[in-house]
Amino acid sequence: FSQNLAMPGCLTRRCESRTRTPPRSSSLFAQEVANSLNGTSLEGALARDPLVWDASMTGQCPADWVCTGDAKVRTGYGGSYLGWLSNLKTIAKKALTDPVDCKVSDWGPFGACSKSCGGGTQQATRTVTQQARFAGKACPELSKEQPCNTHACPVDCKVGDWGPFGACSKSCGVGTQQATRTVTQQARFGGKACPELSKEQPCNTHACPVDCEVSDWVPVGACSKSCGGGTQQATRTVTQQALHGGKACPELSKEQSCNEQLCPSTVFGLGVGLALR
Repeated sequence: FSQNLAMPGCLTRRCESRTRTPPRSSSLFAQEVANSLNGTSLEGALARDPLVWDASMTGQCPADWVCTGDAKVRTGYGGSYLGWLSNLKTIAKKALTDPVDCKVSDWGPFGACSKSCGGGTQQATRTVTQQARFAGKACPELSKEQPCNTHACPVDCKVGDWGPFGACSKSCGVGTQQATRTVTQQARFGGKACPELSKEQPCNTHACPVDCEVSDWVPVGACSKSCGGGTQQATRTVTQQALHGGKACPELSKEQSCNEQLCPSTVFGLGVGLALR
């Protein structure tokens, strides 16, 4: 349990390291402890007592400790090994009759959830305010978790590709044609609504053909005969020129019959001839 180190404050060149286990090399120490506890092991109790068995000493002996040729002795106990051993016996008895349980703080708030939806977890922690001593109850769990954001995740609407455009509403003069698409996944749990399922575009934007249009016939000039069937010219005018491939204009002039009634001499001759019969 000791090292051959020359350290200030030591009466000899041997100074014990401050470990968490009793100095096993001292048969007298082991015997005294065994007798005082009626055979009960002291190792577990002492290992939990930071006031006696602290971290390993890396430098020199602490100011309130001196070294003898056999064991480390606190000056507070008069520098005697028996006084130091008596203190250890007191600690041993306290470990058996007056344990100190671990104490912890209240739980802290739960932290952020691991998921925003669909079931995540969040954790809360607490800290140790009193370490267990003298075989007291060990510390409980220092962290816990609970489920959070167990609501279903939003599902956005999904749609298929656009279908082909249908027939145009007009053969010319700017019509419209429509294309549609279908829903493949309806929106759920507050997801994004479906976009438009139909759209239209202009079609057949070229101008429609315009046929030529003309007025009624109008006689022009005198009839070639006053009776017995003559002829005279007639004309008509264009009221709408043909456009965009429409039908061309028809003839705008013609010769038509006029004064088709019988002449008076002809009527008289017919009358005489009938009378002579």
